[in-house]
Amino acid sequence: MHGRWKIYLGDDNIVIRNGRFRHGNEMGAWRYYYPSGLGYMREKYKRNSELIQYGNTTRVDN
Repeated sequence: MHGRWKIYLGDDNIVIRNGRFRHGNEMGAWRYYYPSGLGYMREKYKRNSELIQYGNTTRVDN
């Protein structure tokens, strides 16, 4: 896996997770969404997939 990924819920094309992989590892900021589209969490990863930041959010911009 490599590059930007959007993970969808069912056949409704509702994005529930959005982020980037680099050589199979999560990289940079990952955003999580409720099925309503409202963002609820953000994670940030270093190159080695080490989670360096985690937080809840009330709003996440796409």
